[in-house]
Parts: sequence; C-alpha cells; structure tokens
Amino acid sequence: MRAVIPKTCVAKTQVMVKDGENTGRVPAIQLNPRPVPKKQQVVLPTVSTPPKFSSQQVPEPPKKCHDSIAEALINVQNIFQTVWETIDHWCTAIQSAIKEPTSEITRNSEMVLEKLVPLVTDLRHKYHLCLSFPPLDIRNRRAEFDDLCNHLRLFFTTLNMDSTHSTAVMTDDLLVFFGTLDKRPTLQAGLSQLDVMIQALYECVKRMPD
Repeated sequence: MRAVIPKTCVAKTQVMVKDGENTGRVPAIQLNPRPVPKKQQVVLPTVSTPPKFSSQQVPEPPKKCHDSIAEALINVQNIFQTVWETIDHWCTAIQSAIKEPTSEITRNSEMVLEKLVPLVTDLRHKYHLCLSFPPLDIRNRRAEFDDLCNHLRLFFTTLNMDSTHSTAVMTDDLLVFFGTLDKRPTLQAGLSQLDVMIQALYECVKRMPD
C-alpha cells in the first residue's frame, strides 16, 4: 500500500503565538490551507553543499546581544518564524513535485531532501535540548546555546538564504528568549510544529520513486 503524505505540512505554519497569550499550556497549531493549483509549475529550491567546518573554522557566534530585552525577543521570534516557514515551504514544494514527477524534478527533490532532512533533524535535536533546560539554569548552558546558534547560522548558509539572517542569530538573544517564562509555550508549540514537518519530510522520502 502506498504511503499517504499527511496534509499538515501543505499549509502555512504559524509558529509564534502573540505576546500576552500565555495560557499556561501549549497553544494549538494554527494552520491556514494553502492549496497548490494543479497545473502550477513547481520550482524546487537550490541547496548548496553544507560547508565542513574544522574546530577552528566554526563560525563564532556574536558576543553581544541587542540593547534591550524587547529587541532580543523580537529578533529570535523573527528568526524562528523564518526557519519554520522555510521548512514548510519546501515540504509543500516537494509534495507537489511528487504528485507529477519528471526525471528532473525527481533528481532535484532527492537533492533537496538529502540536505534538508539531516539539517532539520539536527536542528530539532539542538532546539529540544535547549528547551529542556529550566529557565533558571539557562545562563549556565551557554555552550549548548552557542551550538544552537551555530546550527541556525549553518541552516541559512547551507540553503543559500540572505546573509542578514545568519548574522542576526545571536547566542545572548537565544538565552534571553528561552529564559523568558511567557515564551516557553511558544517554544513548545514550535517544537510540536517542527515534529509535524519532519514527519512530512520522511513521508516524502518514502514516496520518492525508485
């Protein structure tokens, strides 16, 4: 029996909840349907080969944060929103390509999945690890947040995205965001959405023609 790709990823993911909506529980994922016209041409993203960093070549995360907590919160929220929307967009593009495959689209899809799946899976691991730390303990976990910062920057670099996204990622801003109590439900909702998109990517891998 052929696997069926869940429709959850063929939608625009709203990652962040509005400020002030701290209900003490994980907010529901809000998805707005985004159907793709049947005859619409699918343009798959161009993915570069991930750079291989030695211990001396790993990009150093910026040592300063924004001047205010409010600026730090907005910066991190925008970064995660961009990452989540990018993953969701490519999930949709690959799912559409699989429906009407050609040899060229199949090759492009395989290339994208080859880069995107491990990149997003690693992001999920590092994100979950940082979220697992109690807010009062976060300042003692700088090494883990440096690692998450480096991976976010690698995400933008590997996928040939605007360099301003990469330079905007700051470890200290991540520490502020993860340490803010009323942002914890937002972060947890983001993790749940990331799991949904990763599952959709794996379903795409299963459905790729032999």
